[in-house]
Amino acid sequence: MKNMISRHAAFTLTELLITLAIVAILATSAAPSFVNLVKNNRITVLSTGMSGSIYMARSEALKRKKVILLCPKNSGTPECDGSADWVNGWMVFVDENTDGSYNSGEEIIRDQEGTESPVVTISAPNSLQFNTQGGLVGSSAMLAICDDRSGEYGDTLVVNIAGQANIKEQQQCN
Repeated sequence: MKNMISRHAAFTLTELLITLAIVAILATSAAPSFVNLVKNNRITVLSTGMSGSIYMARSEALKRKKVILLCPKNSGTPECDGSADWVNGWMVFVDENTDGSYNSGEEIIRDQEGTESPVVTISAPNSLQFNTQGGLVGSSAMLAICDDRSGEYGDTLVVNIAGQANIKEQQQCN
């Protein structure tokens, strides 16, 4: 009978350590790209959410033949705070007395929560008011949605006098 030596295929400890080192190097080089992807996604989500609220406000103004207001809200309360800080969220409501602010009893159409990220900022006018024809009262408006990076990492929403919103991606932020 022949002497049968069985040999098992396996990795040596050296090969395993080299493989783990290569994986670690690749993972650390991919991490910054993933962080940028997450930040870009936050901006995109806020831009599309704001754009959707603008189109809804315009649509409701046309449908109801009433003045509709879109404004930044106070943290935790259904009131416009009169500032241009949209990070706490925004609300869309029927402005029955057309005074440009929310009063008790006026119907809230949308109450949008703000961003959980303190690094995202939204620079915009104090409010957007839509007339009974769906047009923007006053002049056109620009809303800049940026984060803590400098350079071309923000989106800009441009709302024309007809009340139509257009998202311009990768715009310059300050």
